[in-house]
Amino acid sequence: MSSFVRSLLVACLVALASASTLPFGSYDNTDIKTYHLGSLSDYHSPENFLDNDFPESCELKQVHILQRHGSRNPTAGTKAGSAGGIQAFENRLTNGTISFNSSISDNAFNFVSSWEPIILEKNADLLSDRGRYQMFDLGVQNYLRYTDLINDKDFKFQVNTAAQDRVVESAEWYMSGMLGRSYVNETTFQYVPEDSSASINTLSGNDDCKNYENYNSTSSAVVKAYLKKALEAPRKRLSEYLVDGQEFTTDDVVNMFSLCAYENALQGESDFCDLFTPTEFRAWEYSYDLKFSYENGPSNPWTQPVGAAFANNMANQILKLVNGTTSEDDQQIFLAFTHDSHITTVETSLGFFPDTTPSKPLAPSFNYYNQSLKTSQYVPFGGNLITEVFKCDDDKFYVRHLVNQRTFPLTDCGNGPSGVSDGLCEVNAYLNSDARRDAVFHGIETYKETCGTDEPAFEAMY
Repeated sequence: MSSFVRSLLVACLVALASASTLPFGSYDNTDIKTYHLGSLSDYHSPENFLDNDFPESCELKQVHILQRHGSRNPTAGTKAGSAGGIQAFENRLTNGTISFNSSISDNAFNFVSSWEPIILEKNADLLSDRGRYQMFDLGVQNYLRYTDLINDKDFKFQVNTAAQDRVVESAEWYMSGMLGRSYVNETTFQYVPEDSSASINTLSGNDDCKNYENYNSTSSAVVKAYLKKALEAPRKRLSEYLVDGQEFTTDDVVNMFSLCAYENALQGESDFCDLFTPTEFRAWEYSYDLKFSYENGPSNPWTQPVGAAFANNMANQILKLVNGTTSEDDQQIFLAFTHDSHITTVETSLGFFPDTTPSKPLAPSFNYYNQSLKTSQYVPFGGNLITEVFKCDDDKFYVRHLVNQRTFPLTDCGNGPSGVSDGLCEVNAYLNSDARRDAVFHGIETYKETCGTDEPAFEAMY
């Protein structure tokens, strides 16, 4: 562990004390509990972002879709919140190891007597049926939105996907929704390994960046210390429903929140969600903001160079369009499927979270939703980052980002042709903004230098 990482970890632990084409379907946010489960949240759009109508007097020319997989089962493992840890907790609930006080008529756990566990260790990491539907539906929506870029073109779609099964299956369901059964004959899939053999790539670059991997211990320590305090109130409150002499542990509370998230991911509801108050949901949610900020976001000094490879490659495609070096039949809708953790690295490299930096990391004590990186809103199940490029009547090209189908409010590169803050930036102003200049022009080079990566045996760009 470097001296910088060590000093940062110590400091954190101390501190812990109207559209020209069909618009997307409506996923507007309301105060729904399952919208506050961090990266395990139901798919929804961010609060207070802008509408996604196509700008007047502009024609869509290019689209980049960076898409997370759909709802899934828990990941493999035995720790709290993983498939094995949850199933072990389920067994304790059903075999009488955990005993509830039957004298409390309105015991919050009365549902357990008729409850049937559905989280199984053997299903770890697999996509859920709801996840399959999410991906198919998003594919349909994007076909309807981007019809002109999809139809009547003389090419096969190159689809890039991280190689893990749930990501690949998500990509297949998505393309089936977009193109129908003919997607098999209209696409070429490139599978990006999720280990060091991938070398430099735009979808799983953290796997070949040893410095990045070594920093994850900081995140684990920060989150563990935070949860010990943040979950103490619900731990004590829920323990009151047990027989005398029994108490829940912090890990038990983690498993109950996880049951809420994963039962919802699999079947669309969970009685475990009713165990917690709105305040407790917010506190739980913030643990994901900490995890992502320190592992895959702006608090991590290695995040920007890892995400910059995608940013650089995307910029290269935009510049080909702007400079007129593409033909009418070239693919202009680019599709990439990956994980939540990689989407936030890309968003970090594009300057989405300016209020947090490695030298000013996210506070390891709950600050009630004041930070820009809110994991629930940026990378819920099925989360996506879409970049749209337009040519407008002033003969200029403009760029904007959509986060889960709502327009991200870009504020660092001027306005669109409307002259108001609508999320559009003129291409040169966008690319040359201090917020992202290094990433979009030098991202691949920076990745190699920062991560110490050798010349690749396998290189995956789109």
